[in-house]
Order: sequence, then structure tokens, then C-alpha cells
Amino acid sequence: MASAEKCFEKACALNPNHANAYYQLSRIAGERGERARAEELTKVLQKLHDQDRQRDQETLTGLVQESLRGNAAVIKR
Repeated sequence: MASAEKCFEKACALNPNHANAYYQLSRIAGERGERARAEELTKVLQKLHDQDRQRDQETLTGLVQESLRGNAAVIKR
């Protein structure tokens, strides 16, 4: 498990937005009984998920607005 943990830590260092690596590190910490570390990693993971949801919402809003503008142009013709 130590080698897997090192790989996940390296993945986090290379890509601080790698949610799965944080998830796996949290699981490892939990299995070891390192509750505080597991909770800390879970908070990082939750923050990443929240950021993803926000980006998705902004993208969806942009697409809807673009679609509505396109439909308005068609209606005006």
C-alpha cells in the first residue's frame, strides 16, 4: 500500500486537481485509521467536486444563453 500511496501523492503533486488521487489517498488513510488525514483529504476532494459542479453550471448556463440568442435571431427573421 505504501507504493500506491506514493504514486497517488505524486499524482496530486503533478496535478492538484486530480480528484481520484485524493480519493484514493483518503481511502488509504482511512484504512490505516488516520482519521484526521482522511478527513483533510476528503475536504480537498469535496472542494474539487464543488469546483467541477460550478464549472459545469457555468458551461450549461453559457450554452443555454447561446442557444436562446440563436433562437431569437431565427425568430426575428
